[in-house]
Amino acid sequence: MNVFYKQRKNAWYKEIYKYMISGESTILLLCNEIEDPISKWKKMIGNKDPLECKKSEPEALRGIFGESIVKNELHGSDDVYDSNKERNTF
Repeated sequence: MNVFYKQRKNAWYKEIYKYMISGESTILLLCNEIEDPISKWKKMIGNKDPLECKKSEPEALRGIFGESIVKNELHGSDDVYDSNKERNTF
């Protein structure tokens, strides 16, 4: 799974891999030449831990829809390099 290749040695890797292939996904490609879509998206989805997000950012998407670190329901690329790699993966 190329999206989380850098994290393949983490304890949760197998669990997130299994979860990600368990159903359908919707892929969004956000583009904007003037503003930074990556940081805007990261702000919209909130903290990667939904339990923390529910406390500090209850209106963020992970605060609303996330269940756990593995089932946080949304992904956002960290930078342009990763976003291009992930776009090509999907």
